[in-house]
Amino acid sequence: ISGRSLMLYEHISNSWGTQISLLGCEFEGTALYPIAADYSFQGCIFHGKIWLEKRHGYKKVNLTHCIFNQIPATFLDCRDNTYISNCTFIHCFGELEYPHSLLYITNGIVRNCMFVDCHITGKYAKMLYMEGRSSSELTDCKFVRCTCNGAQDQCLVGVQSGVKLHDCTFDSCRTKK
Repeated sequence: ISGRSLMLYEHISNSWGTQISLLGCEFEGTALYPIAADYSFQGCIFHGKIWLEKRHGYKKVNLTHCIFNQIPATFLDCRDNTYISNCTFIHCFGELEYPHSLLYITNGIVRNCMFVDCHITGKYAKMLYMEGRSSSELTDCKFVRCTCNGAQDQCLVGVQSGVKLHDCTFDSCRTKK
């Protein structure tokens, strides 16, 4: 799917536990707006300006074994029930202003992901921002050659008090001095 805005919608009541799975799909320059179901993206590839946002009340978004290549600015703005695992983010970049970040997660889990050669600039810039206190977790993620050159209060990863942060590594990463 290339250069489109895609509303993902199901016609079956959520009370039936509807889940929509997208397996091995490729998205380029596409805005995705999941609506009213659980969504699972498995083995998908995302290129260029992509936007995935919790706008209309979906229950859960799972992203597993996906590749994100050259994603500018905010890609994922999900506020509840987000699970991202075994994904790779390569050459993602952007000039961001608070409260935006490449990934902005509330009440979610990011596990076993790699961020390689990602570069963020802008006032209060953060590559990844997580809130949700004890219901959010960042575990076993690797950041390689990533930079954050914000005007002030810049950092690669920002977490709210109580967010669980375990076994993440930062190799050759830097922030503005």
